[in-house]
Amino acid sequence: MASPGPSGMTCKSQSTHGLKQIDLDQIWGDLKDGIEQVYMNRHQDMSKSRYMELYTHVYDYCTSVHQSGSRSNSTSSTSLSSSSSSSSTKCKKNPQLGGAQFVGHELYKRLKEFLKCYLINLLKDGIDLMDEDVLRFYTRQWEEYQFSSKVLNGICSYLNRHWVKRECDEGRKGIYEIYQLALVSWRDFLFRPLHKQVTSAVLKLIEKERNGETINTRLVSGVMNCYVELGLNEDDPSAKGQNLSVYKEAFENTFLNDTERFYTTESTDFIRQNPVTEYMKKAEQRLQEEQRRVQLYLHETTLDIVAKTCEKVLIQKHLEIFHSEFQNLLNDDKNEDLGRMFQLVSRIYDGLGELRTRLESHIHNQGLSAIEKCGDGALNDPKIYVNTILDVHRKYNALVMTAFNNEAGFVAALDKACGKFINNNAVTRIANSSSKSPELLAKYCDLLLKKRSVQRFTTFYSSQHSGRKLHWLYNMSKGELVTNCFKNRYSLQASTFQMAVLLQYNTGDNFTILQLQESTQIKMDLLLQVVQILLKSKLLTCEDDESDLQHSSIIYLFFGYKNKKLRVNINVPMKTEMKIEQETTHKHIEEDRKLLIQAAIVRIMKTRKLLKHQQLLAEVLNQLSPRFKPRVPVVKKCIDILIEKEYLERTEKDTYSYLA
Repeated sequence: MASPGPSGMTCKSQSTHGLKQIDLDQIWGDLKDGIEQVYMNRHQDMSKSRYMELYTHVYDYCTSVHQSGSRSNSTSSTSLSSSSSSSSTKCKKNPQLGGAQFVGHELYKRLKEFLKCYLINLLKDGIDLMDEDVLRFYTRQWEEYQFSSKVLNGICSYLNRHWVKRECDEGRKGIYEIYQLALVSWRDFLFRPLHKQVTSAVLKLIEKERNGETINTRLVSGVMNCYVELGLNEDDPSAKGQNLSVYKEAFENTFLNDTERFYTTESTDFIRQNPVTEYMKKAEQRLQEEQRRVQLYLHETTLDIVAKTCEKVLIQKHLEIFHSEFQNLLNDDKNEDLGRMFQLVSRIYDGLGELRTRLESHIHNQGLSAIEKCGDGALNDPKIYVNTILDVHRKYNALVMTAFNNEAGFVAALDKACGKFINNNAVTRIANSSSKSPELLAKYCDLLLKKRSVQRFTTFYSSQHSGRKLHWLYNMSKGELVTNCFKNRYSLQASTFQMAVLLQYNTGDNFTILQLQESTQIKMDLLLQVVQILLKSKLLTCEDDESDLQHSSIIYLFFGYKNKKLRVNINVPMKTEMKIEQETTHKHIEEDRKLLIQAAIVRIMKTRKLLKHQQLLAEVLNQLSPRFKPRVPVVKKCIDILIEKEYLERTEKDTYSYLA
């Protein structure tokens, strides 16, 4: 059978079975009744069968064959000629459809006209309403209209998929899917006439809420939902994602202007009548309220913009007042208020620079004042001097960490201020020496070191490293002694053992070897070596042969000691001591390593259950290589030990099994 194409040409169809000839007037009456039910009798649920009847009307009309000669169900030659080439080509590709894919324009026009008339009539009920009345009308009608339009869109889904899609693909302007058409109709015939009074009512509600009144936020969120939904992409109506042009033009721009006006007036009045500390609390509260407001009923993209607007009005315009108050808060140690000011000012780009400068100046002055109050005591007593410095640093370091969140710029300000007042203060000026401060710091450290806290460090080390044992190598320690008993004043660089022996002569001029051993608790063989070195250096003297000292040998301090150098190094290594210490150290290390090797073997076997000898060796070496390189014979010995302890067993040649 041949059917006419849209260009007036005919194309042969393989079959016409199932195709009907339906005029729009045949179905429009019932279809319109159904659509009116969708929009005007929304509270009556539409049955599924009725829904399918309406859907079928649209489907039958869109697939009707007698409409194929005209795009708009008319005899317009312009419509026919505009797509004759492409339509005839399409017809050849799918001859069964004939020209059916072009049917739909007249139905689309009637749907568009229905929505227009419906909305114009609806507008009559709302055009004279104001404030909350217009909001209640607008939000209720919008919610119902939106729902009804989605139902209509479902009824017309076949029209959307075929005729509308075809028109859009060919670049026709002003053609939308039915739901989008409903939105455009609402925008043109209800939104535009009403949006000024609707937006004004929304802004009045928001101002009421800002003034502490309780409002119906659903009225605001309903309007915002509508404004966002109306943002269509005119170039591509079916495009995903939101176009916020309507929301921004109809609401956000005015909202931001109102926000700036409201907070400019409020902040100016409040700060004039209240302390700055109370104003900061108010500003902090207002910023939190605006954030909550956006999250509750505005669009999320408004958050950053309204925050910047509020920050400009509430903070930036009052920065000079903040800077002046900052000094007062520092003087009064109002750390909580300082933290609040930091949080507020940090919102402003480069707003913290002046606060950092003022903090640095304040700490510098506080440090100078604290040292000056110490008077001559700090000049002669390192402990007083350093503790004074530490008190100032400790106080403002805590401030920087808590109130200023340990921000890098404030940390730098603290460091600079401390550097200034430590290197140039009342003490350094009295001494007329810039090195006086380092000298007092060095003496203070010396006092601390005279207390090496061996037990404290041992406790600390044990808490940090479980399963390790700390061995003190006293012979490796050294220090400096200053003599006051000789003609000249010498500085002696000595080992810990040498210092222990020489310091005994602060209480006496001579001691027997046995007395020295009892008082220093140094092992006798090591003590003899120490004494022999001191005898050779001429600091001590003895009547007996140096190479054959006895427990009863008396060792004297040699008051006639002389040396060309005032700084003398007497720290000579002891062979026996070194050998014994090395042997002991190696022994401890080997024992500790054996335990680590055994622990590694157990961990590996517990995981693997069964492993060959070479694989076990490889995994042990791999696990322990970051700490040390185990020797293979030692690993083998550790395996044997674990077998004896029944952690492992040999199941066959070169294979081990873990015993749970």
